[in-house]
Amino acid sequence: MMPSHSRPLGSARPSGVRAILLAAGKGTRMKGAVDDKILVPIEGKSSFRRSFDTFLSSAIFDGIVVVYRDLEQKERLAAELADTSADGDLPPVKWAQGGSLRQDSVFEGLATAGIDTEYAFIHDCARPLVKAEDIERLFERVVQDKAASLARPVTDTIKRVNRRRTNSRKCVLKEIDRRGCWSMETPQAFEYNLIFDAYQKARQDTVVYTDDTSVASAAGVRITLVEPSFPNPKITRPGDLALAAFLVRNPDLIQKEPE
Repeated sequence: MMPSHSRPLGSARPSGVRAILLAAGKGTRMKGAVDDKILVPIEGKSSFRRSFDTFLSSAIFDGIVVVYRDLEQKERLAAELADTSADGDLPPVKWAQGGSLRQDSVFEGLATAGIDTEYAFIHDCARPLVKAEDIERLFERVVQDKAASLARPVTDTIKRVNRRRTNSRKCVLKEIDRRGCWSMETPQAFEYNLIFDAYQKARQDTVVYTDDTSVASAAGVRITLVEPSFPNPKITRPGDLALAAFLVRNPDLIQKEPE
């Protein structure tokens, strides 16, 4: 079933706003529990399709780039979108093959989006419950500030462990002051030229970046943080699928957080 659009069908979309949906991750922390975590049905709809439909329903995008892992996965992802092909109001969908690292995949997605892109929204499809309302709030911020990301303040107590340890027994724990610590989410949105240039610089060093704000920050970009109004969990481990399914089944239990 196609999602409802937040704007009337046929109404004009903003120009040059592109979504880059990252689907190429290997999901190693699933430890083989599922074949491909973003294609596992969550109450009848995969994480990939849920992400796609949410970006579509926001109606601010005039193009979508899907970054896939290999040709076999591309075929499966395309099959997920088979019922969208007859809808002439949809923005065009492009495909880009990802690389060995997340930053390689994002670069390929940005390059495929094209130089006529004005704003790029980069989203991990492993976050299938993102809300169109939060995407639209992020759009308002990126237009004003050039770089913005969904994120929320850390509430857990955070400890640092010696990174050389191979197990978690009898650790020496170091306190980290959580004040000022934020947990980054996606989508992360940027003025296109700014983030594309930052990724070109990142390709020239040996640092492994785990998100797009890290790449932008390394290039000297300041980021505006937008706290989501709803839960936006990431599917990382097998138990996360059950949590996502619970949230989908029980939308009335989820209270919108005050802005």
